[in-house]
Amino acid sequence: MDQLIGLIIGFLTFFLFPISEYLIKVRFSRNSGNPELWYLPDYGFRLVIRNIPKKSKLYDLKYRSRIRKIIPATLGSSVATITEIVLIDSEDFFLLPGYDQIILSFQLRKEGQDAFFIHTNNLGKQLSKFPLDEISELTCDYTAHLDNRYHFDLFVGRRVVIKRTELKAILDQLELNSFEQRFALNTIIKIG
Repeated sequence: MDQLIGLIIGFLTFFLFPISEYLIKVRFSRNSGNPELWYLPDYGFRLVIRNIPKKSKLYDLKYRSRIRKIIPATLGSSVATITEIVLIDSEDFFLLPGYDQIILSFQLRKEGQDAFFIHTNNLGKQLSKFPLDEISELTCDYTAHLDNRYHFDLFVGRRVVIKRTELKAILDQLELNSFEQRFALNTIIKIG
């Protein structure tokens, strides 16, 4: 009988601890480090890792933002090809509670009949400019580790994809209402 109780305790310890660790990791990392897209009239758009209202501490942040153009398959290539222009490739040590980490700052602007994507710094100063029709999508990736009281290694990884059609819709909406506002992100892929 003692052997059976020992076997049950060993079985529970062996399987219960990893399962509970997994459940705690999922619970804590699900809502931490999520991206949001904000428009601030003075500066333009900011894609951020939102942490102002949270009490999360993230560390070892790495992020990259790029413009992608998808070239469709042709007779000489049976698959589509992607060309990229990297806008930002950076790292930061920490993201503390009460702050947002800006992954990308940009503006959308119409000039006559043409629409443009303008990569800016945090204050809205133009760094580079691209015709919106030459962009298939904007892709932003980031990873971080989430500090927690259990000292589990909680990994947060996200990919945000904003298609050209979404950028055009945002620009059209902005022409009607140019005030500080949050825009929905339709494609957020969670990694880890």
